[in-house]
Amino acid sequence: MLSVCFASATDAYAVSEPGVLRASHDGGRRFTVLRAPAGVPLSVWNADDDTFLRTTAGTFRLTAGVFVPDASAPSPSAWLAVPRSIDQGLLDAAASLPVPLHPQRAAALPGGRIALIRDGALQIVDARTGRALSRDTLPGDDCTLHPAHRGLRAVCRHQAWATLVASRDADRPGWTILRDEARAEPAGAATFDDASAAWAVQAPCSQRPEIDPRDVCLYDDRGVAHELRLPSPATIAAVHGGVALAIESDRADRAPRAWLLHDGTVTPLRLPDDLRSPVSASWSRDGLSLVHATPGAPLALSVTPAPAGAPPAWRRVAVPAHLTRALLAPDGSALFFGDDARSLARSRRGDSLSTPPSPVIGAAAALPLDPSAPSYCVGPWCRLGGALTLAPATPAALAIARPDALPPIAPTRSPQRAIRCEHGAVTRAPEIDRGAAVSGHAVSWSLEGSMLSVNWSGETSQGAVARAVTVRPGARPSGRGVQGTRSPAGLIELCAPTGCDHLLALPSGYTALGLGRARPGGVEVQQRPRGYVARADDARDGVTLVTVVALDPAGVITARRTFALAAANDEAHLGSWSGRDGLWIDDREGRARFLALDPADTGGEALVTVPGPDASHAGCA
Repeated sequence: MLSVCFASATDAYAVSEPGVLRASHDGGRRFTVLRAPAGVPLSVWNADDDTFLRTTAGTFRLTAGVFVPDASAPSPSAWLAVPRSIDQGLLDAAASLPVPLHPQRAAALPGGRIALIRDGALQIVDARTGRALSRDTLPGDDCTLHPAHRGLRAVCRHQAWATLVASRDADRPGWTILRDEARAEPAGAATFDDASAAWAVQAPCSQRPEIDPRDVCLYDDRGVAHELRLPSPATIAAVHGGVALAIESDRADRAPRAWLLHDGTVTPLRLPDDLRSPVSASWSRDGLSLVHATPGAPLALSVTPAPAGAPPAWRRVAVPAHLTRALLAPDGSALFFGDDARSLARSRRGDSLSTPPSPVIGAAAALPLDPSAPSYCVGPWCRLGGALTLAPATPAALAIARPDALPPIAPTRSPQRAIRCEHGAVTRAPEIDRGAAVSGHAVSWSLEGSMLSVNWSGETSQGAVARAVTVRPGARPSGRGVQGTRSPAGLIELCAPTGCDHLLALPSGYTALGLGRARPGGVEVQQRPRGYVARADDARDGVTLVTVVALDPAGVITARRTFALAAANDEAHLGSWSGRDGLWIDDREGRARFLALDPADTGGEALVTVPGPDASHAGCA
């Protein structure tokens, strides 16, 4: 990424390598390629409430969604380049909405929204774009958020000691206090219904001299409290449709007992005989799902569509031994994962496990999932092991690896490849005869009026050419041989106070390269199996520019491209990938990536990345 700026709360523009203008109209969630009005894009920036684009052809102002020429535009002094050290982090952040690291500081709302606790306030954002929709106060301190039917619940502390439970409608600001420890209503773990206003708290409905751990206060859909006492201590695992599920905990010797709580009744629920603790539950309109242990396996999934049936019909889903952790998502699916990002599986509504597409670009096994980190879901987003974020994206890109957990090596590539890579920056001393140094022939030149003469008199090649050329007033010639050539070829530079012109000299004539440089030097020509490649280095607005021109053996230009790079010019190397000409760029973490001279050679702007440097392309070192 070379630069990025926002024209409004939803419209963003960016310039990325190798000089591509991109636009987003959803707050930066997705960027699409935008054709530049002219030239190669260099930077975008904001000044005086306007948005500007600078290209190699000039400066443009954003007017009614279109960049139009504006010679009076201010200098891009306010524009800041993106440092390479944080470039990948910004790209990853732009690709996904960050899920809060605290699992209870966010909750899903209807209509594709997420409620977040940020800066001591409640913020409602769009679940896909992250765009802020509204802001509200919180009912207390140290709040946690919980999704509930048609709204939100918050459990907070107030008066420095008391715990309260408050509800908020999804579409209206303001909180309603449901329960307050300061009103002699004991605090306890609260569980909320996804299908009604019912909820349960593991405490008696009113203060008592002694608290029995078997007491539960169940609030029905009308808000009426029902105080119930369980046969033995248990945990409220889920509430759905006004019915609460309580399951015994810490029973390793047998299947824990379970009960359904509704209004003023407590009804036993038969669980699978081989079910063992610990047990986690998810109850939705599709049925009740339990992730639990068995005597022979650390994880299993049991599902029943009608838990209130007599008896309920349980369906078992086997879980392979390498999947050691599980997470029940709000949509009723169960996610299973192991020690790294390679071990992922999903069951939807009790179906058999399926393996999703790999969520990591690179080696998924190299990305560990921390067993001590929390794993949880917030609406359509799920975070696994502190390292992966499952996102509501296309099935081919379900998750994004965090920047500091990238694979240490690139994925294995096809062995049918041929890499060629020369040194980085171009020659800075035009008087050096690179032809004699590389291929054993000398080059000489002279300019009389408009007549330019070039002679080759080396041991391996001889030749001469004399033609009239267009010359700037006061121009003086300089030249050198072409690197790597075994036939007569040379680079002639004609520089005057008004600028420089560059010619490829061959015995058959001259070809103007049209590089448009203002100063001497910074240009080099190399031979290729299919002809020649010229390179010119420049820099504008802090952006490295490398112009590459390809020519056939007769000196006819076949391709031209200017690359805008975040890398320095000595980190860009002329080279080839399987016969395609282009640039190798020294990438972070010791790799090299290839940008083709013709983008169609690599499928548009696709990049080829290889470990580097190594014996196959040591010239990039």
